[in-house]
Amino acid sequence: MLEGLAGWTRNREDGGVDIEVEGDREAVERFERHVRQGPAGSRVESVDVLDIPPAGAAGFDIRR
Repeated sequence: MLEGLAGWTRNREDGGVDIEVEGDREAVERFERHVRQGPAGSRVESVDVLDIPPAGAAGFDIRR
């Protein structure tokens, strides 16, 4: 699903999830749609999107 995207994700103590992703605009938009739907059995209450400058990330990390 990452389609050449780079960035990171982490679970927050309050149950939320932070994700920072960069890449081709269309791939980022597809990723955002996927996040808004969420995986089977999940409940996505809201998604806040911020448009920030790319950080030059390489790969995708899970942060703790």
